[in-house]
Amino acid sequence: MKNPMRAFIEWFESIPLMHSMCLAHIYRICTTENTEDMVLPPEISLEKFKLSFVRTDFPVRIAARMLTVVNVIDLIVLNHRELILGNPSLFPMNFNKEENIELLAEHQWGRTCESWKVLRNYALSDTYLGAWAKAVIHTSTGPNH
Repeated sequence: MKNPMRAFIEWFESIPLMHSMCLAHIYRICTTENTEDMVLPPEISLEKFKLSFVRTDFPVRIAARMLTVVNVIDLIVLNHRELILGNPSLFPMNFNKEENIELLAEHQWGRTCESWKVLRNYALSDTYLGAWAKAVIHTSTGPNH
């Protein structure tokens, strides 16, 4: 089985760009301490999400960040109708234009949600994530700690 972080990145890059921007934007709204981040354009939210997710850090922080990202994205995907499709107020006015029809297409979101469920059942299952996090932490502290 592959590294959960790599599995997540591959999934995130495989979904439509509009979906990754929406997920990153809602993720930032859900997790930021900086209220200015809540009004950023989704394109900037996506850049900030990518920069904050994949960075060198202490192993325990990498594991914690992975667990946080997976669980918040899970919350967003499972509630995408309410958080994304039914809540245009969370997005800047110019983001919900007609040219972004992909954002509003439920069948497109259905595919993204199904691919997420498959990922969560295998490479990002709670059991696998827990074992991976434990291994990351154990490797960083050594066998005598």
